Amino acid sequence: MKPTTLQRKFVEYVEQNHLLNDVRTVVAAVSGGVDSMCLLDLLMSEKKRWDIEIVVAHFNHQIRGPEADSDENLVRQFCDNHSLPFFSAAENVPKIAHAKRISLEMAGRELRYAFFQKIAADFPNSIIATAHTLDDQAETILLRMLKGTGLQGLSGITMRRENIRRPLLFATKAELYDYARARELPFAEDHTNLCNDYERNFIRNQILPTVQHTLNPNIRATLANLAQNLGEAHQFIVEFAEKALESLIIKANSEQIVLDKSSLKTYFIAVEKEIIWQSLQRLYGTIKPLNFKQMNQLIKLVNEGETGRRMNLGGEITVLIDRERLILKRNRSSNWSSSPIIPGEKIKNEFFTFSSELMDVSNFKKGKRRSGVEFIDFDLVGNNLGLRHWQRGDRMIPLGMNQSKKISDILVDLKVPFTDKNSIPIFYSGDKIIWLCGLTLSDEFKVTSKTKTVLKLIYKGKKI
Repeated sequence: MKPTTLQRKFVEYVEQNHLLNDVRTVVAAVSGGVDSMCLLDLLMSEKKRWDIEIVVAHFNHQIRGPEADSDENLVRQFCDNHSLPFFSAAENVPKIAHAKRISLEMAGRELRYAFFQKIAADFPNSIIATAHTLDDQAETILLRMLKGTGLQGLSGITMRRENIRRPLLFATKAELYDYARARELPFAEDHTNLCNDYERNFIRNQILPTVQHTLNPNIRATLANLAQNLGEAHQFIVEFAEKALESLIIKANSEQIVLDKSSLKTYFIAVEKEIIWQSLQRLYGTIKPLNFKQMNQLIKLVNEGETGRRMNLGGEITVLIDRERLILKRNRSSNWSSSPIIPGEKIKNEFFTFSSELMDVSNFKKGKRRSGVEFIDFDLVGNNLGLRHWQRGDRMIPLGMNQSKKISDILVDLKVPFTDKNSIPIFYSGDKIIWLCGLTLSDEFKVTSKTKTVLKLIYKGKKI
């Protein structure tokens, strides 16, 4: 049979953009609507050309009741008629969205793609193909423009993302309806698409038709072209920022990323924003995108913030300034419990380990000081020994001095990172501070020629 115009455009789009290079299996995401049924038929018509296997994945959101079940049966029957492997799953999306306090659309997307990825994982050299169209692209761009977004958001729906491909982004909805009718393809109509209470439906049914009629007959293609141009610009910034980020990292692990703030400030603001965004993604993975106000506050923090200034991002991550460093830190509680200390016992938590042991002064040898190890005159301490958090107003007499000093000032003088201050314990006796652990010993409890019994203290903070 002679290929249709849509088939020729489909082949050209896929091959020009290398969407199926080295692909063995295509997991086609098929809802039963006209878009996905056309995608499935187009893939089947070119199966031999690209030497691919096709499996079908259908996800039931349990929103539309019997209609949704009917859609699943339609897809299942089509697959049976054409000997295509069929996989389906169902989740109560409204219930999950409510529990996670996210929108129906976001919950559905997360669950749907998780299912598709699970299917794809069982097939080597596989990709997931979705049926997003030119209309979807236009609706997405316009919706994001009206609600507010950045350059990344205006880049729209990408034709490829990791193992996901969107081979119908060139096609309009009208073209797909014509193709489905000509090919006599079965498809389901989602009647909720006519309800303008949904934001995207209002864009689709009201705004775009009005703009098309009064201002621009090709508004959908215009918006898609805008997305492509901005996407290309954004990709340049992304790749530039990736290289810059590696040169800015002072320290990076699963808990925090520390960047050279002085060097970060030398980049254009658009690059600064992308570097920070990539750092947040590296640290947290699927963090919720920052809005315009949040990102601008972050940039102001980088360019103008003084030591100690901080910003909390939705309870998940704290960004703060520590001298010439920008610290992005995953929030975790530093509320370890205060604890009494009995010589010879060991205290261990997620922030530090602490132990002590009694020794005769005859076994004590003065030598080079070791980090995290101190010795005190045990006869000078009482029975009430313990570890606790330092508190505002706490004071001690640092070794070698004769006047007390605030713990907060000692931490500043020793340039202790802001992120570490709350996890450092103090070792006390009654109302006296013996040791700011790992940092400063009190002069009042040092070993002297009069000492008879020595208490060895060992502290090790856990680096993050």
